[in-house]
Amino acid sequence: MKYPIIMHINYMEQGQPHDEICKVAADFGFDGIEFRNKDRNKVLNCADYLDSIKKAVATYGIKYPMFGGGLTCNSQDADARREEIDAYKIFLAEASKRFNLTYLNFFCGTVRVPKLPYAPHTYAAHGGCAVPQWQYEAAVEACREICDFARELGDFKLAFETHMGYIHDYPELAKKLVDDIDRENIGVNLDYGNAVYLPGAMALPATIKNCGEKLFYTHMKNSITVGDIRFPTSLSGGVINHREYVKTLLEIGYKGFIGIEAPRSGDRQFYAKEDLAYIRDVLDYYNV
Repeated sequence: MKYPIIMHINYMEQGQPHDEICKVAADFGFDGIEFRNKDRNKVLNCADYLDSIKKAVATYGIKYPMFGGGLTCNSQDADARREEIDAYKIFLAEASKRFNLTYLNFFCGTVRVPKLPYAPHTYAAHGGCAVPQWQYEAAVEACREICDFARELGDFKLAFETHMGYIHDYPELAKKLVDDIDRENIGVNLDYGNAVYLPGAMALPATIKNCGEKLFYTHMKNSITVGDIRFPTSLSGGVINHREYVKTLLEIGYKGFIGIEAPRSGDRQFYAKEDLAYIRDVLDYYNV
């Protein structure tokens, strides 16, 4: 079994054009790149943005172009939610015309508690533990529509990133949301580098096994705690044991991709080479 390794765009999101991003990823040996679903600089419209990526991907032979993004689904105004859903469906339609999509890193449902800071020490008070029932039900309904629309476009899957501030922040809550949506093309993108910020999160092996066959994609990054503050590190230098991560993925028969991220400032392009070398070493250890 070979796990394709995906470079998160945040390794090269400091102003580099798509052509340079794809060249570096190809030169380093990444199998794919996870881009955003829209131009963060708000210069290119959806079609022009995707065309720019398509040209660079083709030039440098990037096998797995991927995208992150989704819905906030946090308005009680049904018309506002409808506008957001329709905009994401336009993105899916345009992307599926240009790329052989595999997995999409997907989001739905931001939750912020009013008058409470959104910071590492309060992350757990926002997100899935604070979602009102109306919003949860609206998210389930919206995601079912997105999943059904995606199925009409192709055989690709969506995966909720376990991310602070969303209703799918804790991995077990992401899995519950997936189960409630009840569509075969939606699952979990386990970012355990986010889960470590959430008190009471399940241990890594138990988390992976709980996701089971609904674990479609992974994000890997790392950090370390000094006193009461958590600092991002290299993939190999923090508290998360990614050798254990890969070992448990093999135990459950995981068939998805491995995405690695740069959560720290500095020369992220160099960090991409460093982190890729580490995760390849781990995969070689297990002959995958």
